[in-house]
Amino acid sequence: MLQPNFWATNLAPMQVASGRSYEQRLCALDEEGGWPSPGVQAWPTAMQADELAGYLRRAGLCAVSIGCGEGAFEAMLERRGVCVTAVDLDVLSDPQRYAAMRRFCTCPILRVRPDALYELPRPASTALCFVWGRALPWRAYLARYPLVPVCVIVGEPSAADGDGCATEPRGGALDGDSEWRRCRHGPLRCVHGGATIDVYERRPAAGPDMAVPPQPPALISGAEAHVALAVQPKPQ
Repeated sequence: MLQPNFWATNLAPMQVASGRSYEQRLCALDEEGGWPSPGVQAWPTAMQADELAGYLRRAGLCAVSIGCGEGAFEAMLERRGVCVTAVDLDVLSDPQRYAAMRRFCTCPILRVRPDALYELPRPASTALCFVWGRALPWRAYLARYPLVPVCVIVGEPSAADGDGCATEPRGGALDGDSEWRRCRHGPLRCVHGGATIDVYERRPAAGPDMAVPPQPPALISGAEAHVALAVQPKPQ
């Protein structure tokens, strides 16, 4: 992601914008080769992308990825039939400098200013994705779009030693939130530390006698041994 510290996460209310696209260098993504580029911090295996894309297609959802960076994650979903919108920051004073930056996804990267949220055209049929963001205004997005039914978070879980977390949102950020139910979970390949992918479904509004019973999350599996998903369901 470009200059993640520029996200104006503390401005309220934030503006809403449709974003602008600039010419970028389109690169082919080799899923079977090495790491896509030094700018990609975490990305799924082909099997994990298959499972996530299948889930989104069955649910009839498109994906809007906030803080997409070079679009490697987004390109994998595109290849599997998911309609993807890639969004990142617009902070360069000279837009021509974007032309030297990589773009793996075929869709243009829409850029918004740091004090703006991307305007979702169809919130009720959108899965909001936050992939290894450094300081994304993710809570502002979820509050702005209460009709969004699914949220996907790729991040570093909170460090056990209390040293903090490399991403915001962190991995598992919506665990324990009464408005959301985690339905899929697993580890993800990452440059450093650990990474998890969590898929959450928004619970329907209900009274106390209509509460949705908790469900154990499904595992997002991986083909490689080093990302085997031996993850236990959360205690009920």
